[in-house]
Amino acid sequence: MKKLESKGIGTQVHYIPLFMQPLYRDQNKNKFTGAVEYYEKNLSLPMYIGLKKKDIMYICKTLKTYL
Repeated sequence: MKKLESKGIGTQVHYIPLFMQPLYRDQNKNKFTGAVEYYEKNLSLPMYIGLKKKDIMYICKTLKTYL
């Protein structure tokens, strides 16, 4: 995320496991290892109506350099 941000590409994580939310944080910690693994590897890329093809190409090119 930091490398992409340094190239002007904002990213975020949209999926946060429900059991990590404050209301549920103290319950069932060890039962959802798959959700935790997904959360730790998940990344949401830019996606919005005004995203231009040249922006998509830049994002893809930049991602390729880090993958």
